[in-house]
Amino acid sequence: MDLQFGWAVVEQTMVDDALMHGHESLAIDPETREVHFALCSLFTVLKRHDEALSACRESIRVDPNYADGHANLAQALIYAGEPQEVLEVMSTAKRLNPYYAFFYIWIEGHAYMLLREYPKAISKFEEVVVRNGFFLGAHLTLAAIYGNIGPQFEAEWEAAEIIALQPNFSLDKERERAPYKNSEDLEWYIQGLEAAGLPD
Repeated sequence: MDLQFGWAVVEQTMVDDALMHGHESLAIDPETREVHFALCSLFTVLKRHDEALSACRESIRVDPNYADGHANLAQALIYAGEPQEVLEVMSTAKRLNPYYAFFYIWIEGHAYMLLREYPKAISKFEEVVVRNGFFLGAHLTLAAIYGNIGPQFEAEWEAAEIIALQPNFSLDKERERAPYKNSEDLEWYIQGLEAAGLPD
């Protein structure tokens, strides 16, 4: 059976194998930060939010100076419906890694989006696009904001960018993929993408 996993479709057996190997690795050495990190990412995509948060927190318990571990925790908090904590966590991540990647900025923008601080969110997402114009996530979150609050031409521009990056994009697949625990966050997000003109 195929599974929508992030923005890709993979076989269920691949996900099952990844989880199995992750747990096997921890049985050998429970203090490997990267394994906890990987499990956090897996659980987030699988919408197993409590397990994701637990795994993320384990990764930074093992290594409190693990910048990407803090960033991964921040992303898990976003999808678990707890954006209030994200900015503080990301401040720690950026302090630990001042040469942070573009996705640190996207996580911050995502938190602002869910906190309904749209100008701050837009500013962050636009910075992401400057650093990596091929990152689909930034175009999706910009389209969701513009689709919900305008202007419409910006929403339509982002929709065109999304289709250029992912020609088979559909709202139905995105609804299935987006791992928001909070149904209101999911509906707001999909509503914005629909208003931007993205196809079902």
